[in-house]
Amino acid sequence: MKGEGAHPFARASGGIGRLIPMAKFMDIHHGMKGVTAKQLQAAHEADLAIESQEGVHFEHAWADPVSGDVFCLSEAPSAGAVQRVHERAGHTADEIHPVPLSI
Repeated sequence: MKGEGAHPFARASGGIGRLIPMAKFMDIHHGMKGVTAKQLQAAHEADLAIESQEGVHFEHAWADPVSGDVFCLSEAPSAGAVQRVHERAGHTADEIHPVPLSI
């Protein structure tokens, strides 16, 4: 099964404290028409640089420059943790959806 061997828990507060169960989330950013691969990479790297502060791991990002939608897949203890990382990185998500099932 995909993801086997991965640890389904993260430590709260960037590695200090109790273990928290992890879940997958897909978030969406609207209004980014014309986004380039370089801009998407820079935004993703900004998230990666601080993700551990909230126990989040951003796995992948996709963008549609025509519609202006950007999609991020993450593993996190909560949607709030995902949003806090995005806010600190300078690009608040417009939507965050849990992804409880994958094949």
